[in-house]
Amino acid sequence: MLKHLKIPGILVIVLFSYVSWTGCEKSTTENSDPKPQPDTTKGADVVSVSISGGNNGIFNFAVGIFSPDIDCSQYANWWEVVSEDGTLIARRILSHSHVPPAFSQPFIRNTNVTIDSTTVVWIRGHMNNTGYKNGKAFKGSVDTGFEETSIPDDFALDLDNEVPDCAF
Repeated sequence: MLKHLKIPGILVIVLFSYVSWTGCEKSTTENSDPKPQPDTTKGADVVSVSISGGNNGIFNFAVGIFSPDIDCSQYANWWEVVSEDGTLIARRILSHSHVPPAFSQPFIRNTNVTIDSTTVVWIRGHMNNTGYKNGKAFKGSVDTGFEETSIPDDFALDLDNEVPDCAF
C-alpha cells in the first residue's frame, strides 16, 4: 500500500508518530491549583489486611491504607485495631503524609499486635482533620480472615482523643 503513495515508509511512520505524540499533549497548567484544598468528605480507607507470625500470640498486621493526603493539613495519621466492644488493641501511628508522587497510594504499614487468633476486631484508618469519618474498615479475626465492611459512624469515637503530632 505504501508503494502506491510513493512516500517512503519510514517517513510515514515518523509523521504518524509526531502527529500522535503532539496531538495527545495536555497542558499541565490548565485548571491546576498549586495546593489542593482539604476534602472533609473523604476518609482513610483500609484497603487490605495481611497477617503473619503468631508466635506467643504476637501477629504482624500489614494494613493497606488509601487516603486523600495533601500535606500536614490533611493526612492519614494512624490505623488501629479495635475490639468489638470498642477497646483499643493496637494503633500504628503514621508520622507523615503520603502525598503522590513522593509516596505511593495506597501504602502498607505494619505493626505487631498481641491478640488471641479467635478475637474478632475492626481495623480502621483515621484522618487528622476528619477523624474516622467516611473511611472503609475491615472486620474479622486472624483465624477467619478479614473482609471489608461498613463500620457504624458512632463506633468507639472516644478513641480519637489521643492525637499524634504531624512530624515531617
